[in-house]
Amino acid sequence: MTPALSVTIPGDAEGISAICRDIRLEVAGRTDPDMAARVELVLAEALNNVVEHGYQGRSEHPIQVELHLDSAGIRLVVIDHSQQSFSIPTHASMPDFNPDDPDTFPEGGFGLAIILQCTDQVTTERHGDANHLILEFRKTEP
Repeated sequence: MTPALSVTIPGDAEGISAICRDIRLEVAGRTDPDMAARVELVLAEALNNVVEHGYQGRSEHPIQVELHLDSAGIRLVVIDHSQQSFSIPTHASMPDFNPDDPDTFPEGGFGLAIILQCTDQVTTERHGDANHLILEFRKTEP
């Protein structure tokens, strides 16, 4: 299937912000505002994870993002060329902290739990030297 949008971005804050905004605008008219926000949030978390874990914080490496739209819903494919393949667990918990005590707020650890809670299906594939993270959202009416 040909993607509705396919873009290669640098793995920096500006590139990630721009593609997240563009994807949200692209899906906004095709689904409800809640799903559009979930798609944007999940994409931001996935892209930041690629930079942090796949590219070890080196933002100069490219990341390809594909958006697929069909009657079943929305599918994002995030493609990176990091040296390591990866898999996604079926469950991830949010870090423990006391919401009334800012000193207990964790610096991170929310990304995977957010991705799993906001998507309907997450799969990973390795094709040659490329990791493909496939994020699926079932269609809801606008």
